[in-house]
Amino acid sequence: MLKTARTPIGGGRHRLEFANGATAETDLVIGADGVWSRVRPLVSDAEPEYSGVAFLDVRYDDADHRHPAIAELVGNGHLFARGDDGNAIIAQRNSNGVIRGYVAMRAEAGWAARSGVRVDDLPALRTHLLERFAGWSPTLLPFLTDSDGYVDRGIWFLPVPMAWEPTPGVTLLGDAAHVMGPFGGHGVNLALLDATELAHAIAEEPTLDAAIRTYEPVMQARAAGYAGPSNAATRRFFGVGEGAGEGVGEGSDTEPHTAPDTAAEHRRYLEGAERYRRASRPA
Repeated sequence: MLKTARTPIGGGRHRLEFANGATAETDLVIGADGVWSRVRPLVSDAEPEYSGVAFLDVRYDDADHRHPAIAELVGNGHLFARGDDGNAIIAQRNSNGVIRGYVAMRAEAGWAARSGVRVDDLPALRTHLLERFAGWSPTLLPFLTDSDGYVDRGIWFLPVPMAWEPTPGVTLLGDAAHVMGPFGGHGVNLALLDATELAHAIAEEPTLDAAIRTYEPVMQARAAGYAGPSNAATRRFFGVGEGAGEGVGEGSDTEPHTAPDTAAEHRRYLEGAERYRRASRPA
């Protein structure tokens, strides 16, 4: 695990220090290490802002046999359920009989510790969730109690737009560069596209510095276009913070406190992918 990358040694090179005491010197450091990136401070002093929303990542393995009630509700697509209390259940059919989802809550940062609950203490956690979702339909409560595991994922935002001056020997991609709200599902797709475009720039430009200068402005502008609407949609869906009662940006079909229109999102993805392919083809 990287401990720090704060040691420039000249010529765009950096010395990396790892938690096990090992060190390395490199011509290029690529921060692909998420919201709490240890590389980001080399290019920016921006800090993530807590959204006011916490997700518990849940999963139901072999759902059709082990969790039939959940499987029937989710069907072959998505399920969104939101209460006026700022809580929500979001689930999606995956491959190999797995249903993945989130138990989502309007909550303070560190909600579990504040409540005296450990996420790995399953009986206590499930009791807490049932109390928190009191009044919800009994048909939805198995989403709270029957997960095959729970992972606490607070939702954090970086500033929009997130940009910095090019720094020799350092760049960022994915959540390290532009962590945003989950509505729209843009994060992982942008990370893959960032990595692809950075690789092409490194292969095609004469120097690493030129590659960074080619890659970063395009990546930053693209991410800002998705982060603003995604963050606003997150705030609106859960009724938190700035933008909770405002629009979520051009092209959104989402009204206040309703589930996103996933079919419309899919159409926009296809249209955007075709525009990207056309723009990327040689003249």
